[in-house]
Amino acid sequence: MGLKKIWEIVLAVSVAAVSLPGCSSPSTSGGSLTTAQNTKQEDYTIEYLLPGAKDSKSTDNDIGKEIYKKFGIKINIVGYAGNYEEKCATMLAGGNYPDLLQLQGNAMVSKYAKAGALQDIGELAKQYAPNFLTFYKDSIPYWKLENDEHKLYNWCANTPDIEALTSPRFDMIIRSDILEQQGWPQVLDEDSYVKLLKTGLQQNPKADGNDTLGCVMGASEDWVIGDVMQQLYAHGKYPELSGIVAWDDDQKEFVDQVLDTISFKAGIKFWNRLYREQILDPECFTDTDAVAQQKLNNGRALSTFYVTWEMGNVNNNLKKLNKSKMEYVTMPIMLKEQIDAKQKRVIPITDSYAHQSVVITKNAKHADRIMQLVNWVCTDEGQALLGWGIKGKHYTVDSKGIKTPTKQFIDCATGASADTHFNDGVSTDISYYFLGLSSGFDKNGQCYNVLHDESVQDAQMDDRLKEVYSHYGWKNVTDPWKNNDLFGFKEVHTGLFSAVSLATGSQEAAAETKLKEFKTKQMASLIMSKSDADFEANWAKFAQTYQSMSPDIIKKAYNDGYSKIKGEYDSVAK
Repeated sequence: MGLKKIWEIVLAVSVAAVSLPGCSSPSTSGGSLTTAQNTKQEDYTIEYLLPGAKDSKSTDNDIGKEIYKKFGIKINIVGYAGNYEEKCATMLAGGNYPDLLQLQGNAMVSKYAKAGALQDIGELAKQYAPNFLTFYKDSIPYWKLENDEHKLYNWCANTPDIEALTSPRFDMIIRSDILEQQGWPQVLDEDSYVKLLKTGLQQNPKADGNDTLGCVMGASEDWVIGDVMQQLYAHGKYPELSGIVAWDDDQKEFVDQVLDTISFKAGIKFWNRLYREQILDPECFTDTDAVAQQKLNNGRALSTFYVTWEMGNVNNNLKKLNKSKMEYVTMPIMLKEQIDAKQKRVIPITDSYAHQSVVITKNAKHADRIMQLVNWVCTDEGQALLGWGIKGKHYTVDSKGIKTPTKQFIDCATGASADTHFNDGVSTDISYYFLGLSSGFDKNGQCYNVLHDESVQDAQMDDRLKEVYSHYGWKNVTDPWKNNDLFGFKEVHTGLFSAVSLATGSQEAAAETKLKEFKTKQMASLIMSKSDADFEANWAKFAQTYQSMSPDIIKKAYNDGYSKIKGEYDSVAK
């Protein structure tokens, strides 16, 4: 399992985390919309399969009702819980795919395109959706790379994903009372976290009658021990990547995570140090993520790592238990080697997210009407409706055009409201991101998608988080990373290098699979090393075997793939 699995888990918690790109301000013209709006057409119902979602009907929420009123289109969201790739392959084989479909990855897009199952989005847009071509002009070259013909067969949800710029990063998650008990200490490197957590255990030996735990992780799951616990290498100059390679944006080339970076080994050694200091929960290697979360729900654990998306529910539970002072906060962590090398934290901008490729199939009864709807979505009016909801109900607008979510919207988003359906359809569990909602920035610097807007993130900061951050001179939710005197940050666009993959069935792909499996299987024994000397000995054996498994051919294949994709991109972007 890779980072794709992690995102599937995130999306299962909140399908609203996905969005589409918009690098330029959308036109306010309706293009071919006028006829669609003013001429009564027969009802057109579209069923949209959505992994991890709940079944719903668009006419049950305000946003869907507005779409129906303007276009006569109803959308039934059909949640899917099985193997979605197999489902898409089965539908293709039987020719029974729906009108509008989400495909996961370039390979499946290419299969549908080669089978003649897809409509040409580029040609449809010329006739029915001129706004689409303008709004997504910076993203379209990436989308054309998803099939061998380099035609525009799809658009991608969740791109450009700027969430990393407006949200807390996947860092250390700390019970806030131990920060307060220790006088709000500065924490960043390994020494500072070991000291914080050791002292926290000494000062808080029990929690509700149970022994307090220093750091919990669901490391029995491959996505935790095989990806999450290896990601400290990416807290400096390298963007986060799964597998065995890392991207060096300075040199514009792939390097080996284990052998070429200074920080992969240091990251694993940090977990070993927590284990030897009896801070890392010894049960973590048999715990699932769900069990680890249970240990956070009542504040028994002092910390965890990375899983920021789970903290909303955890903190709400602590409030119900009258333990607000124990709420968890996310604090930055960098390895000493990264700090000493004056590395900047990378903030990734995801230019294209092929895992959520939206296509119009040859089975579509009214491809023209779908494109007319998408054309309208690519306007200020359409983006505001899908991304922010109903003006006056979900948000207000000042004289400068700045949107502010209403208290009712915030209360529903944070779980403080009894009306759990107030935000339905607005970037929540039932959203219409796949129709073209962007998570880029509008002309006022706000996100088209309300959940990614920093002002909204700030508005959701509760009193305890504000109190904690105030002691560090931070006011906004992203200040620990973007306004931190201890390190800088750098934006890196991931569009090309993240699109590189190895050909299925190739020698390099087989070697990569074996290396990833080997690396994951060795993590527990490395982390449980008994001493520094033991760790070094275990690491030497691990690295020697790793080197013998031909990682160089994989690195070369990735760099060759990047050169090929870069050339293709330059060609289609002309």
